[in-house]
Amino acid sequence: MLSPRPPAGRRNRFTSFLGPMEIALSLESSYRQLPRDAARAYRLLALCPGPDLTAGAAAAVLGNTGAGPVAASLAGELVSAGLIEEPVPGRFRFVELALLHARRVAGQEEDQAVQDEAVARAAEWYLTQSARADLAVAPHRQRYAGVYHRALLRGPWPGDASTAMAWLGTERLNLAAAQHAAAARGLHWLAWQFADTLWGYVLHGRDHVIWAEVYETALASAQACDDLLARYVSLIRLAAFERATGDCAAARDHALEARDASRAAGNQDAEASSLGHVGLAYLDAGDPATAVTWFRAGLGLYALAGGNPRGQAILHRHRARARISLDDLQTAAEDLDAVLDTFRGLGDFYAQAATCINIGELHLAAGDPGQAVTVLEEALPLADRAASGFIRARILTVLAQASIQTGDTGRARACLAEASQLHDQLRLPAGARPDRSLAGREQRGQRVPDGHQPGPAGT
Repeated sequence: MLSPRPPAGRRNRFTSFLGPMEIALSLESSYRQLPRDAARAYRLLALCPGPDLTAGAAAAVLGNTGAGPVAASLAGELVSAGLIEEPVPGRFRFVELALLHARRVAGQEEDQAVQDEAVARAAEWYLTQSARADLAVAPHRQRYAGVYHRALLRGPWPGDASTAMAWLGTERLNLAAAQHAAAARGLHWLAWQFADTLWGYVLHGRDHVIWAEVYETALASAQACDDLLARYVSLIRLAAFERATGDCAAARDHALEARDASRAAGNQDAEASSLGHVGLAYLDAGDPATAVTWFRAGLGLYALAGGNPRGQAILHRHRARARISLDDLQTAAEDLDAVLDTFRGLGDFYAQAATCINIGELHLAAGDPGQAVTVLEEALPLADRAASGFIRARILTVLAQASIQTGDTGRARACLAEASQLHDQLRLPAGARPDRSLAGREQRGQRVPDGHQPGPAGT
C-alpha cells in the first residue's frame, strides 16, 4: 500500500533546511527503506536524459514500454518518499542532490550494461515519439530515418498538428538530451535520426535554442556511422539554421557538402534538394540571379529522377522569390499560381501559407498592397492549421508592410504587436525578427521597401 502522495507542485523536503551531510544521510535512509521495485526505479530513472520525465519516458527507462500507469505509480511512490518532485501533474524531476545520489547508487548496484540499456531505451522512446509527432506536424515531407517505420506501427499521433507541436515544445530539452545521451554512448545510428524527427518542429517553430545543437550532434553521429544520407540530412538542416541567422556563406558551404554526400549516396532527390539550398544561400545573400541558376539545376535533377511534385514545387516557389527580386513579376506570378495549386492538392497547409506570403510580396512589388492584404488574410488560417507560429508571425509582418502602404497604420501596429508577441513566444533572437526593423520604420513614418526579405519561410 502506497503512502499518501503529496500534491503536485510540492517541493522536495531536502531542498529546504538541511545541510549537505544531513541531506546525504536522509537520502540514503529514505532510499534504503524503499521497496525493491521502487528502489530500482529510483536508480534507473536518474539515468533518463533531460531535466524531467513523464510516465511514458519512465516506463521506457524501466523496460516497461506501454506500462505507463505502473511507472507512474512507482514515480508516485518516490514522490511520497520525498526523493523526487512532481512540480506539475504527470511530470517528475529529481533535485540535484537526489539526482547525484541516485546515479551514484545506480553505478554501485547496477551493471554498466544495465545502465546503458536504460539510457538506450529512453533515447529510443523519445525518438519514436518525436517521429509520431512529426508525422502529424508535417505529414507531406520526405523522410530518411528508419524510425518512421516503427512510429507508423505504433499508430497515429493522438491529436492534430497543434497537439503534436505542443508536445514537441514541452519535450524539446528532453529530446535534445536524449539525442546527446545516445551519441555519448556510441548509439550514432539512433542519434542522427533526431535530425529528421525534429525537423517539422524546428521548421514550424524556429526553435533557435536547440536547432544548431541538435544538427551538429546529428552531423557528428552521421559521420561516425558513415551514413551518407544521414550526413545530407544533417548538413541541409544546419544550412537552414545558418541562413536563418544570416551566415549565408556557411550555409552555402554546408549545402554543397550535402550535395556531395547525396551524390555519393546515389540519391537524386536529395541532391536536387541540396542544389536548391545552395540557391537559397545565394538568394538570402542578395544574389537572386545566381540563385535562379541553382534552382534551375535542382529542377532539372528532379525531372531526371522521375519527378517529385512537392520538391519541385518548393524549388519553383523559391525561384519565383528570386524572380520577384529581379523584377520578373509576370513569370514569378505564373510560377506561384502553379505552386499554390500543387500544395493545395497535397493538402500541405504550411507550404500553402508560405506561398501566400510570396504572393503577397509579389503584389507589393507590383504596387498593389490592397491585393496583398487580401492574399495574406487568407493565409492566416492556413498557418494556424499548420500549427506554425513562425509562419503566422511572418504573414503578420508582411501584412503590416501592406497595411502601411494602404495607409492603415492602426492595422500595421496591431499586426506588428502580434508578430512580436509570437516571436517572444518562439524565443527568436533579435537578428531573426523582421518585425523589429519594420516596426522601427513604421514608427518613423518611413516607407518600407518592397522585394525580398531575408529570413526565409522555406520548407
